Amino acid sequence: MLSGKKRKETEETEETEEVEETEETEETEETAITARRGWGDGREETDERRREKKKKKQKRQKERNKSVVVETERRHYIGKETAEREETIDRVRRQQRKRGETVEREAAETERGDSRGDTDKARRQ
Repeated sequence: MLSGKKRKETEETEETEEVEETEETEETEETAITARRGWGDGREETDERRREKKKKKQKRQKERNKSVVVETERRHYIGKETAEREETIDRVRRQQRKRGETVEREAAETERGDSRGDTDKARRQ
């Protein structure tokens, strides 16, 4: 059997070993948490800072989405306008074909902005 003094020293040694093991475990857990949060240099990110960053990110994303929606609506409007214009041109060309007029003449007149076509039509009628 150990004497009382030696038994006390053994208990103290065991306690210090347990404390050292606990500290090492805490350090590795902190390092893992820090690494997960993306710092990598040992600093810890607070919950408040994370929330702020998340809000900023969401706000930026919302702004991007707005611009995408506006651009889509603009394209749709332009496409619709172009389709209406083409439809009108096609309708006019069909009418001209019915009357026997040439499509090329109409295209040439509209390109140079010639108004003589109107007077020629008036003379014919």
